[in-house]
Amino acid sequence: MSADADWAEKSNEFNESLFKEMSEGKISDDEWFEINKLYFTKHYLASDNPKGQSGHDGNEHGYFHSHQLLIHVIHFLVEQ
Repeated sequence: MSADADWAEKSNEFNESLFKEMSEGKISDDEWFEINKLYFTKHYLASDNPKGQSGHDGNEHGYFHSHQLLIHVIHFLVEQ
């Protein structure tokens, strides 16, 4: 299993367990948000490259494409 696939699987397991705790009333919505923020910030910033630090786990083409879409939207908004 690749590092990206392993990270995605662990993230999904984390989210499922945390959502279960929230739906069972063990944690509040605010606690869920704070726990998610801490967990994912820690893991994103641990990546050794900008692609991983942005939370992107796809290939280079997908990373470029997703950013290119944002650049087009920003350019459109600025030009108006």
